[in-house]
Amino acid sequence: MSSFVAKLVSGALPLFGGLTLEQTNGNLTSWQGLPDSAPPVLGTDSIQHIVKREEQAYEGNTVYQTTPHTGVTRKYHFDVTRTFLSPDGYRKPVIAINNQVPGPLIEANWGDWIEVTVTNSIEGPADGTAIHWHGLLQRETPWFDGVPG
Repeated sequence: MSSFVAKLVSGALPLFGGLTLEQTNGNLTSWQGLPDSAPPVLGTDSIQHIVKREEQAYEGNTVYQTTPHTGVTRKYHFDVTRTFLSPDGYRKPVIAINNQVPGPLIEANWGDWIEVTVTNSIEGPADGTAIHWHGLLQRETPWFDGVPG
């Protein structure tokens, strides 16, 4: 009985006959933000001395001219695959990143470097991939902005 209750509370068993989170969106455990081993984010005492935002004056056209340097590189690995999930309640083929839809959250501070390694593991039929990085300025690397073609 306790095993049944534990599965029900954890979401492994749906309460009203619906689908579990695993069935609808895949492996969302890696979508929960940065791991504890990641460098601290702004707002914590241990990093405040690295970046002083008040020194960055905004004059209407200088947003990207002066960028703070945190010395932090956030590294992510995306494995693109075909799988079956039920995002709207009906099982269907999807293209997933790290076996989840939506893909993993990229979390960083202004001034951090972001390094993403993308592995195309799509098979049968093989297909190309392109990822558009919404909100990520492709300064000096516009060819990595994920426009297919």
